[in-house]
Amino acid sequence: MSETVAIIDWNEGGHHGTYLLNYSANLAALGARVLVMTAEGRALDELNRQSGCRAVSIPSYDWIKRRRWITPWLARRAYVGLLVRTLRDAENRYGIHCQRFLLGCLYENHTPTVCRLFSNLNLPCAAIYIHSGVFHAGGGKPQGKRAAAVTAALRHPALERIFLPDESMAAAVAAHSRKPVSVVPDFTDATVDPNWRPPPGYPPDKPVVGLLGHLRPNKGTALMARIVVEHPEVDAFFLFAGDLPRGSHTPEEWAMIERAKQRPDRALFLPGHLREGHLNALLRTCEVVWVLYPNNPHSANLLTKAAIFHKPVLAAEGTLTGLRTARHRMGLCADWRNSAAVAEALQSLIDPRNRKAVLPNPDWNGYAARHSRQALAEPLADWLAADRAG
Repeated sequence: MSETVAIIDWNEGGHHGTYLLNYSANLAALGARVLVMTAEGRALDELNRQSGCRAVSIPSYDWIKRRRWITPWLARRAYVGLLVRTLRDAENRYGIHCQRFLLGCLYENHTPTVCRLFSNLNLPCAAIYIHSGVFHAGGGKPQGKRAAAVTAALRHPALERIFLPDESMAAAVAAHSRKPVSVVPDFTDATVDPNWRPPPGYPPDKPVVGLLGHLRPNKGTALMARIVVEHPEVDAFFLFAGDLPRGSHTPEEWAMIERAKQRPDRALFLPGHLREGHLNALLRTCEVVWVLYPNNPHSANLLTKAAIFHKPVLAAEGTLTGLRTARHRMGLCADWRNSAAVAEALQSLIDPRNRKAVLPNPDWNGYAARHSRQALAEPLADWLAADRAG
């Protein structure tokens, strides 16, 4: 008899829908029945159409933040209670019983809620540890104000396996958590919307450098704006496409972004949520993809898209994305603290005379295969097989 796995992800936006669709499809292909509890409403119908999968809606994690009239501890307790009731209701509705669950969103700032959910569900589980920030901060040893809470979550008795999209910290997380760690691919949806049409006048007669997705400060949005404004020697056009939250930027960063907006000859801003099909269509118009995320040690899904579409990238030195870029010869790395160095690297990438010297035998296909949907099947199969053997 096949077992039933619940997947719980209380985040919305970004790549959460893509992750849910692929984790659930892989588990179903391995013989499991899957119940997905998701805050990503855009993925709900597609999840319910997948064979072997049922999906129900849950409030996003912001539900806790909106309960300002009670303490955070009480809000977390109430939220976890709501999740447990939703799971039990879904089991009754569909005539199933979940034997284990996969937490699709182990973010470090959510760990108190994670521990409460682990305890209240009382099911063996695995978790996708999205960003191993405390390990990067301590050079492999947890460090920072969240280190103790992260340790409590990773060492929780209910957690039997950790899925980590970061090979650079796999050994450190395994040693500290005392749990098996499986490195998982940072896969993506590469579908291009055939009905997408470019804005009038786009693309221009210059090579395009594209920053796409959620344009938060850690994506280097203000730095790329600085290149637009202060480095005319970079003979390119700059595309900023995606959600651009003003409140998350400092006044100085936002002032630089505003200055770049005043240069329509050099830059185009397309604010708002980008569907995957539209994002991919825009990415195909780029000569260079910007993955130079300042001081960001985590994986970048956009790097996978760049590999699939054979687009050179500019990455940040010393980061995981930079290491992957260098290993697979997919672009150049630059010091994000030095805008002149960034400008020089960009000009080298967009100059066709330098292309062969700058990109000798790029391993696009190797990187894309390593971070494909198919590469997810083995770590999930290992988890299910190990548990069945136990």
